[in-house]
Amino acid sequence: MTELFAKLNKVDPNKGLITLQLSTDDINTLEKYHASGQQQVVSLIASDENGVSAQQPKFAFALLHDIWWSQVGGYWIETPKR
Repeated sequence: MTELFAKLNKVDPNKGLITLQLSTDDINTLEKYHASGQQQVVSLIASDENGVSAQQPKFAFALLHDIWWSQVGGYWIETPKR
């Protein structure tokens, strides 16, 4: 498997086509694979520039803490204290 990177230039949802901007080396690599005659599968991953918010790790650790407490004999928040 070869990993190539490209910039998405255009999306045509009516035709199911996308236009990518690739480096010359990546184009040559694709041409080499295409010339082999074997069917190629391309995977596309859209990257999101947004990072993790400050609240997301706190929530994840709180959730894991609650799960851990339920496994070691702790109690859930909904469980009334006696």
